[in-house]
Amino acid sequence: MKTRLDETNHMRKLMGLPLLNEQLSDNTGTIKGTVIDKESGAPAIFTMVKIKDKSYGGNTDMNGFYQIPKVPAGTYTLTIGAHSEYAPIEIEVTVRAGKTTKQNLSVI
Repeated sequence: MKTRLDETNHMRKLMGLPLLNEQLSDNTGTIKGTVIDKESGAPAIFTMVKIKDKSYGGNTDMNGFYQIPKVPAGTYTLTIGAHSEYAPIEIEVTVRAGKTTKQNLSVI
């Protein structure tokens, strides 16, 4: 017995569109972690963490936690830049499709 979803997916498949039960972002992953102040051990709050030369990034929260979702699979340089109160750092990360890459950072 065909369901409405089966019929919809059949039409979407004919039109070359992703199926509704498939994840639309199959080729993306997430980078997340915590940024701490190396000297004090305290969370580095409201610190911008971004991917170098890309528009992906985010700020840490009150616990130093950050998350960058929907990053295309690949290898990137993660940065905390000159616009923060901390010394700039860069670290290479690899994002895998459908996975979460955990990258904790220490800043001074």
